[in-house]
This record gives sequence, C-alpha cells and structure tokens, in this order.
Amino acid sequence: MVPKKKVMENEKYMYLPTLTEDEFVENIESENFFRRFGNPAIIRTKAGESCIVLSAELYNRMAELCGFPGTEEMTRNEPRT
Repeated sequence: MVPKKKVMENEKYMYLPTLTEDEFVENIESENFFRRFGNPAIIRTKAGESCIVLSAELYNRMAELCGFPGTEEMTRNEPRT
C-alpha cells in the first residue's frame, strides 16, 4: 500500500505591500508615505531580512484592542541616556 501524501491546508495569509530598504529610506519622511506604500508594509533589508513598518495611529489602535501600551506611554517610559 502506498502512503497518501499529506495535503497542506490552505492557510489564510495577509499579503502586505513590500518595499526595499532604499525605497523606505528615500520616502519615509514624505507626508503620503503610508498612502503610497501601504499601512502596514514590509521592508526587505539589504541583509535579506524583513521588517514590518506601520503608522503610530495604526499601532495605537491595535495596542488598545490588545491591551498593550500605546506609543505615548512607551515613549514616556523609555529610558533616557
């Protein structure tokens, strides 16, 4: 009897817009950055890693829903040197 191959279930993934590290550096200070590149978006670094960038507003909404500190509380509690 030949064993049946396991069929992977189709998982739901969220596809995020992707930009290079250079595109990120060149455009991060533009007023329409998130409108142009997405919110959140993935940055592919020159080292081959991936980072997710999102606006402070989106982070604060998500943090509130999940019970995490918002950006204001995080920066207030951040150690200063």
